[in-house]
Amino acid sequence: MESQWTAISSAIRESADKVVGRRQPTRKPWLSDMTFDIIRRKYTARKQGDHKERNRLKRLFEKSAKNDREQFLNRVADDAEAGMARNDLRAAYRAIDRSVCNGRGSLKVRPSRFLEQNEDPEPRLWAGTFSSSSQW
Repeated sequence: MESQWTAISSAIRESADKVVGRRQPTRKPWLSDMTFDIIRRKYTARKQGDHKERNRLKRLFEKSAKNDREQFLNRVADDAEAGMARNDLRAAYRAIDRSVCNGRGSLKVRPSRFLEQNEDPEPRLWAGTFSSSSQW
């Protein structure tokens, strides 16, 4: 029974791999083909032990990736602005998700970014509640 199940499941998996294929994860969608070419050349230089060429390609990659990221964020901002002009908030939310959350759907904000170094968040959090209340 077990050997039959193994044979069937392996046949299904092989067929699915041939027909559908595997999906490659996209971690940094803003990288251009030229930047990926630099990555491949840097990899071959590292494998050949050419440290000077690898370091040169590393610096070139950093510049190229920075430019690609800036162009990507500009395109995302343009899409968001076009959506806002059409009163389409979905485009703005999508732009925020793509630029800040990297498409994972969760925005992580560290409270330390918004508070002073030694500031306690509690008084500021409750100040609006108690000042607007007539009971206190």
